[in-house]
Amino acid sequence: MNPYVGHQNPLKEGQELFRKGLLSEAVLALEAEVMKSPEKAEGWRLLGITHAENDDDQQAIAAMMRAQEADPTNLEVLLALGVSHTNELEQTAAIKYLYGWLRHHPKYGTLAPPELANSLYYADALDLKPNYVRAWANMGISYTNQCCVQFKTMKIAVEGCMHGDLDKVYDTIKYIENTRNIKIDLLLCYGDFQAVRNGKDMDSLNVAPKYREMKSFWIYYLGLEVAPIPTIFIGGNNEASNYLWELYYGGWAAPNIYFLGYAVVVKFGNIRINGLSGIYNARNYCLGHHERPPYNDNTIRSVYHVREYDVHKLMHLEKLIDIFLSHDWPLSITDYGNWQQLVCCKKTFQRSSKELLEANLLLSCSKNSDHRIGFQLTCTANSPLLLNMKRVVE
Repeated sequence: MNPYVGHQNPLKEGQELFRKGLLSEAVLALEAEVMKSPEKAEGWRLLGITHAENDDDQQAIAAMMRAQEADPTNLEVLLALGVSHTNELEQTAAIKYLYGWLRHHPKYGTLAPPELANSLYYADALDLKPNYVRAWANMGISYTNQCCVQFKTMKIAVEGCMHGDLDKVYDTIKYIENTRNIKIDLLLCYGDFQAVRNGKDMDSLNVAPKYREMKSFWIYYLGLEVAPIPTIFIGGNNEASNYLWELYYGGWAAPNIYFLGYAVVVKFGNIRINGLSGIYNARNYCLGHHERPPYNDNTIRSVYHVREYDVHKLMHLEKLIDIFLSHDWPLSITDYGNWQQLVCCKKTFQRSSKELLEANLLLSCSKNSDHRIGFQLTCTANSPLLLNMKRVVE
């Protein structure tokens, strides 16, 4: 017998169990919820997500179909159905639901007129990284950014370290947009994003246990909230490394939130963005990626160390990039801050920041950047750096 049947709020219990990573228990709680309120889409949707996390796509599809019956135009349900049908290699059904997501989306609906439902545009999209579920969940956003949006002027918000505080950063961006009467097109995060989905992910986070917090990423991962602007991030040294390893080649960590991978190039509009996740460590630089969860005291640190293999991949780029992201500091960046005060605060700072190989590493990658692009930088004490990028037309 289901122990959650008869509970006052099994939906809330299911959400909490999912957050803790107790998926089997979460399924029971959410099954009790849909028995209690079968007409409500949210219970079915969360049940489908939980089944999908358990790699049971058939059960996920069944639950999501019930959610769609209750709410036929629910965007998260349409996305999830596209994901699960893709995992089951059911391409026709996947196209149907992903197309439905585009058609019903208030922002992207005009990109999906009815006559294009079976066009090669969507068929080609099925070739996008089929092993990365989150990429499918954001196929429409990805193709909008890559194929349909050609920015001449772009405003980009830059966040140094997110540390899981997505709500605070998005609220700040909204405040900036409202007070300055501008529209920010993209958010870049330079590491320490902390994409923690549930309690189990905490075990892969190299943070002292007393400082570990869930923060707000899991809300976006579940689809309870959607990032208000496209967000691209790289990995730092405080990450849920088990999850980012699943997206080694890059992929959607949550709807509208893209992890750039360990060493990947993407194109947003007409801007080429390149990133190198992690931090430099001389001992592990020449090794392979040997770490696998569950991590021990050593591998929980080495898993995010930059590898020579990844650097060499970036060095083979033939086309110039526009933006290079790194969690490490490039050579001479300290000349633009209060160097003496930093050294006083942290005695080892001078030695660590002067490592020659680290500097050469970043210079090697950044030398492929396109320096013909001009940047106008403005910054306020309580907001992310705003970068107004204007491409030089030759």
